[in-house]
Amino acid sequence: MVFVCLGIIFTCLIAVLFYWHRDTPLIMASGKELSFVLLFGVVLSYASTFAFVAYPTATSCAFTRVLLGLSYTICYAAILVKTNRIYRVFNIHTSKPKKVTLISAKSQLLITGAIVFVEILVLLLWLIFAPADVVHEHPTPADNVRSCGDARGHSYIISLIYPMLLMIACVYYAVRTRKTPDGFNETRYIEFGSYSFSILWIAFIAMYMSVSNIFLRVGALCFFSFVNATITLITLFVTKAYIVLLKPQKNTRENVMARRRTCNSYENVDIRNLSRMTSAGNGASSS
Repeated sequence: MVFVCLGIIFTCLIAVLFYWHRDTPLIMASGKELSFVLLFGVVLSYASTFAFVAYPTATSCAFTRVLLGLSYTICYAAILVKTNRIYRVFNIHTSKPKKVTLISAKSQLLITGAIVFVEILVLLLWLIFAPADVVHEHPTPADNVRSCGDARGHSYIISLIYPMLLMIACVYYAVRTRKTPDGFNETRYIEFGSYSFSILWIAFIAMYMSVSNIFLRVGALCFFSFVNATITLITLFVTKAYIVLLKPQKNTRENVMARRRTCNSYENVDIRNLSRMTSAGNGASSS
């Protein structure tokens, strides 16, 4: 709980920093609107721990269902839309430059909202047709252990199936965009984060499915949420915060829009697309 509180405080400080420097090229190029959505998802991931360890009631068990799936969905949806935008802008496998649509801030938020809405709909239907409940276990005649009914079986997997699919899509686009020009090397951090998410999910599913102890399962959920949020925060925000605070000379339009090559050639990238990415926040582009 102490580490979770520290994580929430640190996330809020990052959000304030990004808001204060929201008009700088580095923050604008990374999609400042999606960055705030992603930070909100990180806060929910941390906050879900409070629902996991709360005194089991029908309300707290319902919150556990919702926060568990919704927090991951918001994070992965924002990351997916980020990488998809970069992939379409650079048109790696397109021989001719062309104008890319749906890269404005409004379009990105609408797409992210549509992706998240699917998870919200699933969670609402789950709560309607299978309301969260509290069960009592009696390991000894003198003990009465309260717990959420979902913790006894594998029901929590229902809320995690959709985020898992989004995570796989994030890994796909992270691999496809890993060699973008130096100015947009955010995808390299996304790639590292996506690989970390994959390892974390494999470890979590293996542990969660192999144990039946309720306390171990709740502990695994708490640890999983905390590590997922921390990886997201470190890979996608700490590096930018470092540049904004300690390397302001790199936070320039020229550096962000640098067209230096890596292993792939980007001669066909339309510079107008790059300009639209860095100016979308000011309404310079349209969906």
